[in-house]
Amino acid sequence: MGIPQSIIHQILEHQDLTESDAHDVAMTFLSGEAPIDDMVTVLSALHKKGESVSEILGFIRAMRTHMTPLSFTESPIMDICGTGGSLPNRFNVSTCAAMVLGAIGHSVAKHGNRGSKKPNGSFDFLDALGIAYELTPDGHQEMMTRHGATFLFARQYHPAVRHVVNARKQLTSPSIFNLIGPFCNPASPSIQVIGAPSKRLAKKLVMVGDALSYDTFAVITSDIGLDECSTVGKSHIEGNRNGQAFQLELDPTTLGIHHQLSDITISPTAMATDNAHEFKAILSNQSLDHPIAQLISLNAGVILHIINSSTTISDGYQLAGQALMDLSNDPRFTD
Repeated sequence: MGIPQSIIHQILEHQDLTESDAHDVAMTFLSGEAPIDDMVTVLSALHKKGESVSEILGFIRAMRTHMTPLSFTESPIMDICGTGGSLPNRFNVSTCAAMVLGAIGHSVAKHGNRGSKKPNGSFDFLDALGIAYELTPDGHQEMMTRHGATFLFARQYHPAVRHVVNARKQLTSPSIFNLIGPFCNPASPSIQVIGAPSKRLAKKLVMVGDALSYDTFAVITSDIGLDECSTVGKSHIEGNRNGQAFQLELDPTTLGIHHQLSDITISPTAMATDNAHEFKAILSNQSLDHPIAQLISLNAGVILHIINSSTTISDGYQLAGQALMDLSNDPRFTD
């Protein structure tokens, strides 16, 4: 059994699939029944056409069917994860923000992977810090209880994706699997904050989130194309909190933050070990005025505001900044 040629033709003709048809295509992918050439054609054509809300939802539901679930005693569980596709040379902000939120007392199960092109992804960063993540369920529970945040390696919980790996390697652009990853956390968080590199994609993902059962859901994008809040120019947050839609616009200068792009990007040759060294140095030196420290604090602070743990973004930013500096007492970050 493969993918019906009528479905492939429909996508090539730039016609959107129904959610049901997209679900069937994804199930064929994940069952190992689709030829590699067909998968490459479909994934490329979907990207060129622009993945629709119905197609994203269909793939999410198929992916969730195949994932290995994980549960925690804590509630609510939160995830913060970007789709990627933004500036290539950047710090691992959301990973650090997850640690900050965990230190404050929130329960974060951050889902993610290694970098696709060079070792600067979230889990490359965790490797460089020496933070374990390929754990048993009990190990993740212990990590959550002790630190408030644990990290779920996507490959460990989505074994069916192995059938798509070779096809994805042949692609020259991101695919729908990049978009659905943040929605397929095996811990099934009730609070989900997703970063997107463009307003156009953010609008789609808000509609996707509305169709799924989250208590709180938000999508963040920035004017400079980061899939997270930026300290350079404005950022935009849109989502739904306990059934109420909301929109926020953030100008970092109102918080006394004004950076140049060069302040928050890293060297093109930087590796995960460089990011880990810089993070430890920020903590050791208590450098809250460091641009990267402010970028981490801003993103964690915005999330605190989204989940109603701070009255204002400014309050959240201050709370997150203090929690970031307090991580200097965590033995994981001392040499």
